[in-house]
Amino acid sequence: MSDSQIRFRLCYDKSIDKSPGNLKEEATALEIIAETVRYRGIDFILAGYSFGWRAYPQNFPSYGNRSTDLDTLWLVQEQEKYFINWPPIPQTLEACEAAVIAWADMTYEYIATGKTIEAQFQQRYYGGQSNGA
Repeated sequence: MSDSQIRFRLCYDKSIDKSPGNLKEEATALEIIAETVRYRGIDFILAGYSFGWRAYPQNFPSYGNRSTDLDTLWLVQEQEKYFINWPPIPQTLEACEAAVIAWADMTYEYIATGKTIEAQFQQRYYGGQSNGA
């Protein structure tokens, strides 16, 4: 599969207890797990929940001397994995796919120029002028 192709296979976990009052299990029961997808050399796992979709990068490019602070990279740590902190939370698989593409593109731009993901996001989606370095 080339870097520009993204393919998904959805799997449902039917072994989870869905009894009323068991909120953690109820939330997990709605989870949809997609196969690993690849864009620009970065592998992602996309997961759907009752509140929306998350993209979990499985590997990262070399950031060289750029900051790898989670806020700068728009990542949130969840136990031992990270997901993209994309606003608003993607509500569909297609929106999550678009967020993956935009985040990866902005990540490589950040590495090349130092222009932060925040500054690129503001400029791309709101036409904002931010110094962003």
